[in-house]
Amino acid sequence: MIKPDNLARPSALPGHILSMFEATGLSLVGARVVWMNLSQAEEFYGFLERIFEKKLVPGIVSRLKDRLMKGFDFKLDEADYTKMAEVLKEKNAHCEVTKIMEYMTGLNRDDPENFSKPGRAKCFAFLFCGKNVIGTLRNKLGSTDPSKSEHGSIRLDYGRDLMRNGAHASDSLESATRERRIVGLLGNEPSSEKQLIEDW
Repeated sequence: MIKPDNLARPSALPGHILSMFEATGLSLVGARVVWMNLSQAEEFYGFLERIFEKKLVPGIVSRLKDRLMKGFDFKLDEADYTKMAEVLKEKNAHCEVTKIMEYMTGLNRDDPENFSKPGRAKCFAFLFCGKNVIGTLRNKLGSTDPSKSEHGSIRLDYGRDLMRNGAHASDSLESATRERRIVGLLGNEPSSEKQLIEDW
């Protein structure tokens, strides 16, 4: 799925990204523009909160050290920073997932009325098939962090940071099935585009 920053203005970027995926030899079998709403984004990304609660603790410790090291006339040790990070980890995880959801939808997660509104940010979802499709797509995509991606990868060429990293690709068949259902790429969804083509 091509992320919103690469679709924010008319350009050739989406086509270039799609071409890089197609160059792997896989077959494109489905595509659609998605205006993800907050309910879809919650379903797509909400599970990350529990993962981030554990994974992001070292980053909280580091930020606490940067901000508090010279703020007191007494010394704080590693255990103090770790205890503070434990207190903050849920709020931090919620904040990080909120940033992702707001980026993917263009809507404020903290406004309950926004959950019934269509998103303002668009994504381009697509479905490929072929041998080792998940591994092949993820290899072409590159590391989540564009600065650590391999040469010739989409994220190195089109990503900016950990969130605005160009595109997303499912990491397993289970994730692919779940994500296809959320964005409407299972193949049985009503489509005005399909009807327009059939009528033509």
